[in-house]
Amino acid sequence: LETPFRYKHCSGAMYSPWHSDAVASTDDWTNDWQVATSNTGQSKFDKEGSANWAGVGGPKPEQHAQRHSDKNFRAEAMRGQARGRAVHGRSVRLDVPACAWGRIIGKGGETLKALQAKFGVTLHVPRPDAKEDAAVIVQGHESAIEAVTLAINALVQDMGRKAKDVRRQQGSNPNSPFPANCLLCSSEINGLGAAFAHLGGARHLSNVKEQLKDIDEPRHASNPAGVAALLGKQELRDLHVSLGFAVDQLIEAASGMQAPQSRQDAVVGEASQLTEDFDWLCLEERWHASWDGRPNAALTRVVTRAPPWTEMLARCGMDERPPVVHRKIDFPARLPNVPKKPQKKRWPEDPTSRFGLAMLLKGGSSGAELGTTSPLCKVDVVCGTSLIYALSGDVEYTKDDFYLQRYGNTLVCLHQSREKAWDANSAGHAVEFLFCGSQGQHKSFYCSSLYRIGSHRVLVTSEVDARSDTGDVVEIKSSAKNIGIAMLNKKSALQLACNGSVEVLCCRLDSQETVLEGMDRLSTSDVLAKHRDSFVKQGQRVRLLLAKICGQLLAGGRSSDNENVTGCTPPGEAAAVAVVGVWHLSFGDGKQPIIEPALAGIEVLPLGLPSVHG
Repeated sequence: LETPFRYKHCSGAMYSPWHSDAVASTDDWTNDWQVATSNTGQSKFDKEGSANWAGVGGPKPEQHAQRHSDKNFRAEAMRGQARGRAVHGRSVRLDVPACAWGRIIGKGGETLKALQAKFGVTLHVPRPDAKEDAAVIVQGHESAIEAVTLAINALVQDMGRKAKDVRRQQGSNPNSPFPANCLLCSSEINGLGAAFAHLGGARHLSNVKEQLKDIDEPRHASNPAGVAALLGKQELRDLHVSLGFAVDQLIEAASGMQAPQSRQDAVVGEASQLTEDFDWLCLEERWHASWDGRPNAALTRVVTRAPPWTEMLARCGMDERPPVVHRKIDFPARLPNVPKKPQKKRWPEDPTSRFGLAMLLKGGSSGAELGTTSPLCKVDVVCGTSLIYALSGDVEYTKDDFYLQRYGNTLVCLHQSREKAWDANSAGHAVEFLFCGSQGQHKSFYCSSLYRIGSHRVLVTSEVDARSDTGDVVEIKSSAKNIGIAMLNKKSALQLACNGSVEVLCCRLDSQETVLEGMDRLSTSDVLAKHRDSFVKQGQRVRLLLAKICGQLLAGGRSSDNENVTGCTPPGEAAAVAVVGVWHLSFGDGKQPIIEPALAGIEVLPLGLPSVHG
């Protein structure tokens, strides 16, 4: 893959059943798959001699011999007089590795069609199980053949570079049975459990089907044993080995993951007993505010140390909404050079989910005590979207730490990521700057939404990007790999639902992430509709685990209709009704919540927070 291939001239011209003006020796192509576009615009794959020929405008099998015996047909084709699309010139055999054939075809045949349209050639790509001497054939003018050969060479070399990167990643950790990123899906894999979840997921299996078109549709594998069974099939094994997966190690590891998987299945099974409800996030109220994250050497601290309450209020700009999206942009547009966005790992750069508490109370009681009329009395849990992600089973967040402390009858949740550092997406930040202008390097915008989830009211605080002319929240996403709704997975759908975005701008970047090539506007309702089943299951899981946590840590925990819940994994004594200190919430290997006393030194509530009365 790392060496440019060469092309060879075919001994004879080529015949394609999809274009009656193309001619060749049929012996070499009896078992090769031909690609064409019908008048409906869909790519079709079939074998020579198929009954489908007549349906797409090609010659019927009984016409085949006659066509080849017609001594004038070759000349007619070259003059462009035969019916169909005329392709002049000669045929060339390209020595492209079989593992790169799928890359040339692309998802849904898009890459193949684009190459043919751009260079004015006809490309014929064998099916994966073709004969050993099968090859990619290109037919066209000399100059067009040379140009498309260079383009295909670039595609193959790009695959070689990616494969080399996979080997380099595994070289840094030779015992790892999976690459850091799946080359087929461009998805990050950060653990063994995440590897099995990805390999058995619908998106990955759909991409596998695109690569191995002759296999039956792989079924979704909900556990490691199911993934191991899929990888045991030779075609899937070979494909995943080429992607950098150590298949034998994964199959062996699957047997050792049965116990954690059983615990995870138990949570999933219990959640599935709850009512399926697409509207499980019931909005009651929403507040907006800006945050001044300018650092202060005297105040800067890790997020697990309590900040001063008065300083939080001073940095909170109530009712200040994010900037309006600037719609008039000519594409392509070069991205501006913008200052690097600060890493939000310390306070005050990161206001944490405590900011929701500030938004909720800043406009309320100003006295030393908060009475029964305070907005806080309506809230069971104050948290960020990170807790909702973790409760939904997102593996990026179930590995993190959460700390809970009661403030009156409200649980305040603080999230601490186990990642040492994370870099803000520079290209994404530049796209936001292009649409919204500069709001200052340290200024950010948030909304706090009061949702009823099951029988509990939860204040969820989210950072937001922009707003429309009418004041609705707008999310901005950017990608150099995906287009439109393909940028948005089930986690994105949950994010949009939590932060109250009405629409999302899906911005297409070039491969260098320096140019904005275009933008698609999608409504949140369309995104949620696409991920409806996942969103409903996320809701079942969140409702179940939220009820467990509140039932254990809040006095008089309630259960909603038909939601018969048991406690979390106990820290020793279950169903505590009074929480004095700070509690640590983590998630076990089955993604079940585990609650235990936090270590000394963890502070959740801000310093100087008014006392609660009532």
